Amino acid sequence: RFAFAAMTDRTRREVAAYKQVPQGQVEQDVLEAESIHGAAPLRGKRGPGMRTFAVAFAVGALVGAMGTMLLMFFHNSMHGPTSTLGMRSVISAWGNAPLSKKPASKKSKVKVLPKPEECSVAEKQNCMKSQCCENFGFQCYKKNETYAACLKQCDVRKTAVDGSGTWTCQELGVRNRCADTKESCLPYGCCADATHQCYAKNAYWGQCMKGCDPSVMESSDAQNEKWSCAPIGPRNSVNYRGDFFPNLTEVEPWVKSCTPIGENCASTKCCAWTGYKCYEKNTTWASCLMSCHPRKWNGGVSQVPVVQKGKPLANPPKHWNVSFTPASPGPWTCKRLSPPMKFGRFNGTSLFCFTVAVSDTGGKKKSFDADLVVQAQLLKTHVFACERWMVFSDIDIMLDTSAGGFVQVDFPRGIRRPNTKNYVNLPLFLNVWRAIQADTNWKSFPWVVKADPSTVFIPQRLREIVSRQVVTQNGVFMENCKYVRMSFHGSLEVFSGLAFSKLLAHLTDCQARLPIHNADHAHFREYGEDKFAAWCMHLEGVDKIPSRQQVDTLPEGSRIEGLHITVSCPGHRTKFTRSLQKWHPNCSNTRAAGLHAFRDPNLWAKCLHETMQLDGVYLSSGKTIFRY
Repeated sequence: RFAFAAMTDRTRREVAAYKQVPQGQVEQDVLEAESIHGAAPLRGKRGPGMRTFAVAFAVGALVGAMGTMLLMFFHNSMHGPTSTLGMRSVISAWGNAPLSKKPASKKSKVKVLPKPEECSVAEKQNCMKSQCCENFGFQCYKKNETYAACLKQCDVRKTAVDGSGTWTCQELGVRNRCADTKESCLPYGCCADATHQCYAKNAYWGQCMKGCDPSVMESSDAQNEKWSCAPIGPRNSVNYRGDFFPNLTEVEPWVKSCTPIGENCASTKCCAWTGYKCYEKNTTWASCLMSCHPRKWNGGVSQVPVVQKGKPLANPPKHWNVSFTPASPGPWTCKRLSPPMKFGRFNGTSLFCFTVAVSDTGGKKKSFDADLVVQAQLLKTHVFACERWMVFSDIDIMLDTSAGGFVQVDFPRGIRRPNTKNYVNLPLFLNVWRAIQADTNWKSFPWVVKADPSTVFIPQRLREIVSRQVVTQNGVFMENCKYVRMSFHGSLEVFSGLAFSKLLAHLTDCQARLPIHNADHAHFREYGEDKFAAWCMHLEGVDKIPSRQQVDTLPEGSRIEGLHITVSCPGHRTKFTRSLQKWHPNCSNTRAAGLHAFRDPNLWAKCLHETMQLDGVYLSSGKTIFRY
């Protein structure tokens, strides 16, 4: 900050632009730097001596800053960071401490990077030792004998002329990508083809296939060698199909019955955080990871999930934070351990859908739920494209009810959520569920769906998914988020008819059996309707279909397909975008049954227009009420 205060106004603006800091914040940082370090005249009355001293001090600071920049420039030419090149690298390296409005006495939170032996973060770490990259699509490239970095590409000629010094651009290790069917998949731990799984033959060879039977593989093996058929890494689920084995489906137990992150999951084969899988390190240890890099160190800080801080701060829920113990050193096999698949039958594709439009959530943002519902009916989409629908609201909404129903329900407004300030919605949904139970129309349908008004919901896409999803004898509900504690997010809930019947039958006793006002493994004590529904179904033995959503391991520019993409789920973003405060699904590149959240009718209609083009449907603005 001392050197920052000594810069000219133009240089300050350039640094602010590079670090993407608002100019107002830059000015505030300058004022703080001036008040702390005295790099500008002190406020108040002062004599000529003080002015002379201040000017001399500022000149000295400027000279010192320029000297520092030159030294850093020459240092970067030899070893410096490679996320940007030339003078910007100098500014970046010299300004590692983030510009902040916080007083200098408070330490800014610094993100901990993986150990040198663990796969390195792209463009931020020296990967010379790990020779692998944490981010998908990146390759570790060598600069010299002491430095290498994870980049998408490395061109010797370009690096020589753009100020980043001389690079050999030698590839170290393998690119973080998925394997095709003609190469060994063991170095990569994933497959590029849809529904394919990497299966190991032995410690030296593996192949991407849809299934692997050891006896069949041995009989057809050219060397007459045995196959272990151990699954390595995740199955490719880019198309979200769950029918890769006839009449079988993957299911996962209630997270309360599974293993916390950092502990040995070999016995349970499931994880207490959704989206995490149990991967084997060796014959004595397995642990829960988001992803596993074969033959590399795993289980470090890259596996720590995003956690909302417990509220209220003075007395948060006891276990709001995640416990995490790094794994011991050494390479992993990345053999995936999982609960046994269950038998099921196809259930049909017809949908009973409902939505709930509230006039006032209690938060700072105005609710446009009623407008969204009216607009959706005019466009013949959302719940209105289901075989049967119901709309619930605390206010009267004029709708055409020839193919559905409208019910006005009471919305008890009491406790507010700590972050959004919205009213806790469980009391409202208890009223909604009772009204559905009394209506009985839902009983004629194999699938029941609840979609928020702010979700761009395409029922035909959901029919494609459930047409390939078998239902177990216990009933199923479909998880729609990864890398969180609670994976059944309320913006798009999909139940089999049997699962929904169990929820309705146990509304009363689940309120007594669950701590709905005193959650401990959560950021807030009060249950929302989605958590209540999921936990109540778990109590009644309903099977959970794990999310198959694939986002972070897609080649750049690939179209995203799946069940639901929502702002509330960190697993629906790449690792580069998970920390962004404002983010929405890219509707022009996402073909999912649900896209959330678009609370403004104009933005909702725009998203619908863009995503439907992926199906070859071009909505005419003359026949709709698009206003963007």
